[in-house]
Amino acid sequence: MDGEFERALARTEADALATQRAAEAVVKAARRVVASARTGDVGALERGIAETERNVQSLRLQCTNTSDGWALDLPEYIEGGGLLEEVMEAARGAGLKLYEQDGRIFSYPHLVRIAGSRTSADCAVIIDKKRSKSLRPSFLMRQLIAARDRPPKFDAKSFLKSLYEAYSWAERARGATQASAWGPVIELVDVYDLLTLFPGQAKDYSKQEFTRDLFLLDRSGLSETAAGARMELSASTGTKGSKSRLLRLVDEEGREKFYYAIAFSRPQRP
Repeated sequence: MDGEFERALARTEADALATQRAAEAVVKAARRVVASARTGDVGALERGIAETERNVQSLRLQCTNTSDGWALDLPEYIEGGGLLEEVMEAARGAGLKLYEQDGRIFSYPHLVRIAGSRTSADCAVIIDKKRSKSLRPSFLMRQLIAARDRPPKFDAKSFLKSLYEAYSWAERARGATQASAWGPVIELVDVYDLLTLFPGQAKDYSKQEFTRDLFLLDRSGLSETAAGARMELSASTGTKGSKSRLLRLVDEEGREKFYYAIAFSRPQRP
């Protein structure tokens, strides 16, 4: 069953099509006036003028119907969670598996967020980092289905390298010794903080995106850097107080995935 936003858009689409047809009728009648004026057929000219006037009146009425028919307050609808619920329902109807967490939707391998605003013109849907004003649920479903069927644009090697560099920085800051074959176990939220150290970076690269990238790296099977350091990810917190620092994601099958800490072995030396 279609939601309120989908129904409102469908109704306005139908009204706008009727307005378009009324506008086309005005243009056609005006063209007949032009043609009769060129030939001097006064009878056809007067009939054309009268027809144009009638069509203009019909167009004016249809424009009013279209305007009056659109009454949905989009910012309020988004704020109340109506659009998010409608998108999830549209996904179920389309056979697309979406999972909502902390206001974001995971549509493997993409993160989707509905961004509300004070004005309807500024409301948007953000798929990964791409902002779009196309919010109609049925249209969004087609976009997400097409995106699902494309291979994810994820560079596992580059992400693993970034993780290792941030991990190594944290290891040096802690003054870890080199005696062990493995470096210390470091919480992933600390690694994320290092990756987003500069102002504005956390906004451009959210913690949910970081968790999604960990998931994609985990799924890729890549765990060894070019220098030979092997990575291990842990989902265990060890203490109850650390559970709030767990990174959590729901995969495309609805299973919860947890990531808490990371460790790297020492690079292999020739």
